[in-house]
Parts: sequence; structure tokens; C-alpha cells
Amino acid sequence: MHNPNASHHSIEPDGHHACSYCAHVEALVGGIVPEWAHNLELALKIARLGSSDLAHGFAELADTLESLHSEDTTRALQEESLSRLRQEVAQIIVTMQFHDRLEQILEQVTVDVARFVGEIELARHRLAAGEVTPLPDLEAWLKRLTSSYTTDEQRARAGNGQDCGDTPGITYF
Repeated sequence: MHNPNASHHSIEPDGHHACSYCAHVEALVGGIVPEWAHNLELALKIARLGSSDLAHGFAELADTLESLHSEDTTRALQEESLSRLRQEVAQIIVTMQFHDRLEQILEQVTVDVARFVGEIELARHRLAAGEVTPLPDLEAWLKRLTSSYTTDEQRARAGNGQDCGDTPGITYF
């Protein structure tokens, strides 16, 4: 069976290339794990920012609703409060999009970790069965991983290797 993620490197079951195999696996881990780590850091940054904004938005919403129930509120103040309420609800909706982006990033990392574990398990079983074991290619692996990116922050970093700032942006869906 041909593995499209395999490089031209492989290990023979007799262990002849065991050192080469270990070095290759070490290079894979060294190349893939930092990418996972960056995505997890990005997810945490999004979670922290989103949680703070969401809490603030709900507090503002509660204050606005409270002001609508006051007996001293004039019609003009009620209309102003309703306008502010609409704005606060819109901000809460935008903030909730942080959660969606967070889920996307965490799912990508989770899927890729599972794929990596599966490749290592497959290689172990092939070696135990006495089969030649193809080795995944780091460049192809990272290309596949980065092609699954859905956020601007991920794509920007994948394109130039740089983080794109402290504050992830939000775009309405």
C-alpha cells in the first residue's frame, strides 16, 4: 500500500537502518510538535480574550436591561438603552465567534496528533511483522497540516513563520 505522506526513506525489518529511522522520527517530532504548540498557544490566546470580552458584554447587557426597567426612564432614554442593547448583543455575538475559532484550532491539533500516533503505531506494527516501513516526510506532513488551517492567524504564521500579533481579529460569518 502506497502512503502519500511517506518519504523515500524507510527502515528494513532487520534493524539495519534503525539509527537512521530514529533520527528521522526525531526530526519529525522536532518539526511537528512546535507547530502543534503554536496552535495550542493561539487557541489559549483566543480563549482568554474571548472569555474576557464575553463576560464584559454580559455585564453591559445586564446594566442596560436594568436601566430599561427603571420607572424614571423617559422614552428617549429607553430608546437609547434599546440601541445600546442592540450594540451589546452584536458584540456578544462577535465574541462568541472566538469560541468557534478556538474549536477549529483545537480540532486541527487533535486530528493531527491522532494521525501522528496512528503513523507511529502503523510503523511499529509493520516492523513487528517484518515489513519494510516507509517514513513520513516532514515537509509533506507540515504542508498537509497547514493546508487545513482556517484562521487568518494560522495562515499568516504558516506563510511567513511569524505570529501576527497579540490580538486575533474577528470577522462576522
